[in-house]
Amino acid sequence: MRILVVLLTIVALASCQQKEYEAPSWPGHYTGWMTKGSFADSIRVDLEMRDSVLFGTFSSLAQNAVGIPLQNLRTSNDSIYFELRSDRFQYLFESRWENGDMVGDMKVDTSGMSFRLQASEQVAIEKMGTDIGFLTPDSLELQGTIFLPDTTPKAGIFFVASSGPAGRQGTLADALYFTGQGYAVFHYDKRGTGYSQGDWYTASMETLLNDDQLALDRFIELSDLEPGQIGLMGSSQGAAKIPALLTAMPELGFGMLISCPGGSLLESDLNFWRNRNQERLGDDLGAAAEIQSAVFDYLAGKNNDRVALEQTLQAASDNDWFEAIWVPNLDQWQTDPKMTYSPKLYLKDVGQPLLIVQGEADIVIPANSGEVLQQELAAGKNPSVDFVALPNADHGMYFNGPSDFPYWRNKHPDYYPTVMQWLQQKQWSK
Repeated sequence: MRILVVLLTIVALASCQQKEYEAPSWPGHYTGWMTKGSFADSIRVDLEMRDSVLFGTFSSLAQNAVGIPLQNLRTSNDSIYFELRSDRFQYLFESRWENGDMVGDMKVDTSGMSFRLQASEQVAIEKMGTDIGFLTPDSLELQGTIFLPDTTPKAGIFFVASSGPAGRQGTLADALYFTGQGYAVFHYDKRGTGYSQGDWYTASMETLLNDDQLALDRFIELSDLEPGQIGLMGSSQGAAKIPALLTAMPELGFGMLISCPGGSLLESDLNFWRNRNQERLGDDLGAAAEIQSAVFDYLAGKNNDRVALEQTLQAASDNDWFEAIWVPNLDQWQTDPKMTYSPKLYLKDVGQPLLIVQGEADIVIPANSGEVLQQELAAGKNPSVDFVALPNADHGMYFNGPSDFPYWRNKHPDYYPTVMQWLQQKQWSK
C-alpha cells in the first residue's frame, strides 16, 4: 500500500510540472479578415527576420496600402504588438499566437475590431512581379513591372499612367488584385516619376501617349498574349488617355475607364475648386469661379496675356472671397497645354468594348461626365459600352457613405466586383 501511495505521489508531482515553453515562430505571411458590424477588410501581415531583428509590413488592397512598415513591432511570450499610423489616427494591433494563427484586436480612438490571420505560403509582397526597363526614342529609360498569375492568364490588363508626380506605386494594389484573379498585369513609372528618367511636366500629351504605347508593346512581348486579349485600365487622366490609345492601337481588346472626365482636365480642375469652396463662398461662388477660371486658362496656355490676368486679379482683390483664389508663382510657372486635353477628341473612333465606372460622390470631374461620355460614344460606331454609376463612391473609388468603422477608408465594396463581372462576361476572359 505504501509503495502505491509513493507511486501516485510521483505521478502527481510529474503532472504538476510545467511543460517547457516553446516560443512562437513569428516570421511568415499571414492573411485574413478584420470585421466590425457590416464592415470587413481582407488584410495581410508579412514578418521576417532582418539582422536578428523582427521586421514586418501591412497590406490591404481595399485601402490601396501595400507593404506599409509596421511601427513599434514587439513580441512577448505568445503575443505580438505593432502599430500603424495615418495622418489622423494611430492603430494599435494586439494579437496572440493560436495554433499558428495570429488572433487579436485592432484599436483606434474609442473603437476597434477583431481579426484572425492564418499563416500562408504566399510569396512575399516585395517579391511579386518582375521589374523591366525600356527605352524611349529620346533615350530615356522607363521602369515598369509585369505580374503573371500562376496559371495561364485569362487576359492582360495594362494600367495607363495618370496625372501628377505619382508613379506605379499608386496602382500596385489593383495590380496585385487582378493578378490574384488570374490576369497578367503591367504598370510603369511614367517619365520623371518613380524610377523612370525624364520630366513628365514638360512632356507633351503626345509624348506621354507614345510612352504608353512603348510600354504596351513591351507588355505584349513579355506576356505572350495576343493584342486582342489585352485591355487598358486607367483612372482620371489615365482613363481620359484610353480612347486615344485604343484608337491608335485598334488591335487591343478593350478599355476600362474609371472616374473619366467628360471634358478637359482644365474643366475638372475648376469643378474640383468649385466643390471645395462651395460651402465657404456661398452666393459669391459664381463671381469667384470666373476669376479662378481665368487663372486656369492662363496656366493652360489658353490665354497668354499675363498683364490682363494680373489686372483682373488686382480688380478682384478687394473682395472677401478673393483669398479662396489659387494663383501659383507666375514667374516660375511653365504653361501646361496638357490641361486642355479631352477624351472627346477620340471617343467616336473607339471600336473596342468599354466599361465606364463613375462615382456619384466624385467631386473632381464634372457631374455630367458620364452622360457626356455616353453621348459621344453613341455618335460613333462602338457596339459595346457599359456604364456603371456607384453611389457613395468618390473620385478614387473609395466608399464615402456611412460605415460601422469610419476610421478605415476602403474601396467601394462594389468596385472590384463590378469590374470582375464585366471582365468575366467578355470573350477574352476564359
